[in-house]
Amino acid sequence: MPNIPKECREEASKCMHLGQTSTSPEMKKAYADLAETWLELADDLEALQRLIASRALTLIKRRTGSLR
Repeated sequence: MPNIPKECREEASKCMHLGQTSTSPEMKKAYADLAETWLELADDLEALQRLIASRALTLIKRRTGSLR
């Protein structure tokens, strides 16, 4: 299964690096903002994955009769 949140964090890391190497204050801010967006996306995706897994487990338990 692809680990998309991990990929988002890798993109955030790239943005942070680009921001650190930039000499323009505007670009530093733009890269920092972009990194923050990537990190928020990673967190949101992880929360969604947990929700889906929980829901799937509940459905399986209902179908097998172990949750009634």
